[in-house]
Amino acid sequence: MRLTDSAWRMRETFTVVKEQIRLYKEWREVIQMGRFYRGKSIYDGNIATWNVVSVDRTKAVAMLFQSLVSPNDQGDCIKVHGLEGDAKYHLYNKQVSIDIPKVSSKTGSEKEDIEAYGDVLEEAGVMLSPKYSFPTFKDNTRVFTDFASRMYFIEKK
Repeated sequence: MRLTDSAWRMRETFTVVKEQIRLYKEWREVIQMGRFYRGKSIYDGNIATWNVVSVDRTKAVAMLFQSLVSPNDQGDCIKVHGLEGDAKYHLYNKQVSIDIPKVSSKTGSEKEDIEAYGDVLEEAGVMLSPKYSFPTFKDNTRVFTDFASRMYFIEKK
């Protein structure tokens, strides 16, 4: 039996949802039981940030939300509150591949992989990969459209 296009899309959607559930279960204790911090407010600009830190301060999940795209806005800095200042942390994201056939022959595959101390993450923050700006599309470019969001995972080294 041959699958129709809608059946293939449904199967792909099911696979994506299964991966999202797996990811949530992996970080459930941090998200449910951790301490919640608000960073930037969407009302003060175009970006909002939140983060949740585990009770023992060894893991955290940081979230970045954007309302509308601002022209020529290349970089975002994310600060993570509630970490141990003298401990070293690894900040990373779940790598996302985005196909952009109408704009470029390349596929976006943004990846964050940063090591920093807790006090640096809290006070100065870290600059994330640059956002997409035609024609400067590179391998580590974030395709960040209207109402986009990202999750970043932080673990103590």
